[in-house]
Amino acid sequence: MAITKLTDDKTNNKYDEVIPATENEMDTNQLFQKKIVEKIDELTDTSNTISVGSNTTISFGDMITVPPKTKGGKTTYNIVMTVTNSGVSKTTTLTLT
Repeated sequence: MAITKLTDDKTNNKYDEVIPATENEMDTNQLFQKKIVEKIDELTDTSNTISVGSNTTISFGDMITVPPKTKGGKTTYNIVMTVTNSGVSKTTTLTLT
């Protein structure tokens, strides 16, 4: 199910009533609000491109800091990802450096 963008959702907001049609008509607050809505809509577009099958769930654990094994080494970060489908679960550890 796709998430509706704020600028397209005509049932729950008054965007067209709050934000003037051109930036020349906007005060500083309205311009700031317009920029926020644009960023939220951009995130919504990105979210709508990610798909997971209807019988599949993906979950992520907390990010855990892994100290370096040697002095001067790099700290890494682990996140456990679990994918479940029809009662079968598989996990993998994602390591970020």
